[in-house]
Amino acid sequence: MRWAPLAPKPPRTPREGVTGWRIKELQEDEEAMKAAAETWRALSQAQAPLGDTCTREDIAQEAEWISEALTEVLNQHAKPIWVTPFSKRWWTDPVREARRQYAGARRLWQQGCIEDEHHRTARQTYYKAIRQAKRECWEAFLQGSQEPGHHPPGTPPTPDEATRCWLALNYTKPQDQGEPKLQGSYGDCIGLSTVVLEH
Repeated sequence: MRWAPLAPKPPRTPREGVTGWRIKELQEDEEAMKAAAETWRALSQAQAPLGDTCTREDIAQEAEWISEALTEVLNQHAKPIWVTPFSKRWWTDPVREARRQYAGARRLWQQGCIEDEHHRTARQTYYKAIRQAKRECWEAFLQGSQEPGHHPPGTPPTPDEATRCWLALNYTKPQDQGEPKLQGSYGDCIGLSTVVLEH
């Protein structure tokens, strides 16, 4: 008896699994931005513009084309982001650097090369960086984006932002982690052993 060979996985298309792109990094890199603009120009020249007599279907097709063309441009010129259930939006470069510093200090401390005070300082710096990154991420979420300063102060919230506030309120409510308590016929709490002994 022999094992049947597994079928090879189909190649992943560039959009599959990619949940975003590093747009800010693309905007900061002038060469990549020029190349992306050139790619967009080449794609858009092949597409006929909409006229005054276009129908809803024409507009829907144009919107679909724009989405596909932008995806193609971003796949070529921007770094992809894969967000998984284990991804932490608050895990930023300062946190990564503080973790690297703390890991090095911990190794040296375990070997006896540095004192407790240096190890403690590195650990506190690392945990402080985590708390600060989480706070900034939460504040950005409440503002409606991952970029601080997205919503100008003094302006009324949009419907999406109002929905986001209710979602944030749900996140702040304590979650019930335990099993519900058993109640007797008079509403008093009874233990599991009492229930087992009675039956």
